[in-house]
Amino acid sequence: MMKNKRGFTLVEIVVAMGIFGLITLAVAQISISTTSTFWRNIESQVARSNLHLAINKMETLFVNIAPIQRQNSPIESLDEGELNYFGVGGLTSNTATESSQCLYTAKVEGEDEVFSIMRLSSISPKKKSLKTMVPWPDTLGTPTDLIVNAINSSAYLFASVITDTPDPTREILIIDSEGLATKRLEVHKVKYIETTVDPYSGSIDDPPVTYKYYQVSVKQPKTFTGKYNQKIDLSFMSNSTIYPVNTQILCVDQNFHLILKDEYTGASKILYHSPKSGFQISKFNIQYANVSTPLSNTPPLYYPFPTGNTLEDQKKRRCINSIKIHAVLQNNSQNKGNPINLEKSIFLYNFYNKQSADCTL
Repeated sequence: MMKNKRGFTLVEIVVAMGIFGLITLAVAQISISTTSTFWRNIESQVARSNLHLAINKMETLFVNIAPIQRQNSPIESLDEGELNYFGVGGLTSNTATESSQCLYTAKVEGEDEVFSIMRLSSISPKKKSLKTMVPWPDTLGTPTDLIVNAINSSAYLFASVITDTPDPTREILIIDSEGLATKRLEVHKVKYIETTVDPYSGSIDDPPVTYKYYQVSVKQPKTFTGKYNQKIDLSFMSNSTIYPVNTQILCVDQNFHLILKDEYTGASKILYHSPKSGFQISKFNIQYANVSTPLSNTPPLYYPFPTGNTLEDQKKRRCINSIKIHAVLQNNSQNKGNPINLEKSIFLYNFYNKQSADCTL
């Protein structure tokens, strides 16, 4: 007896193919969604990591920020006149030449600046410091040249002058050997001298001794507006320390990159690169504070950089020793996702150690 070998009907095949197609489509959609979520998470993690790296680089820079043109005397004894620059400050305009490529959004009542601009002077780690050989009075008249001991090694400041090579150092910081004052200066000219005349006494030793030193002509550095800092009558003892310094502008540029721009050369270095499609910087806010100790349990009261001429604003400017950065990344691609927020407070140890006695805000 023969068995029935009946196959599938056309309707059954169509129904089966439809069910299979629906299952395949569902699996494909789940796979696409999972893959999209995976890559979105990867993109977010990479962007967050890059922003962390940028802020870590800034923190390294902030550790070397140099407090400048300071005296350990009460703020009431210092008549600032035009707003002076003490080594770190917020710019309230992007019209200055040094910050013309920066984005800036003025503070609105009750809200933070969307894009802040910071000017900072930091000690350069590329060259080792030198010592002055004689006292140096920086009076309100024309300052005399600095006499600095010369060390013939490429690791030290001004060493290229010995070989008649132009020295790239454009700024220096002088710190008094007794810690009574600090000052930032613009380097005008450096001359290497070998002589038997004692630069301290002006006499020749018996037997003669050869003295090797740099004669450094300096001038007042300019503010970001192009004007010169107001001079303060300061005196520096012999054996004061000379450091190379870079003054830079930290901001977000027109392409939403976070950059550091050298004030003298105009060269820019990108700290965070914002892609045209992806996570771009949508906020970069910097605020300032004075804290009594880096280990204080009381949260500091941060504020925008003070630009007024009141005694309170002068104190705040001079006593700043802590900053807070708040950066936000927003994905401008089709799959936007959630914004990335990163906030970090950084204590400026150099400013804490050099504060005058009345910095108790």
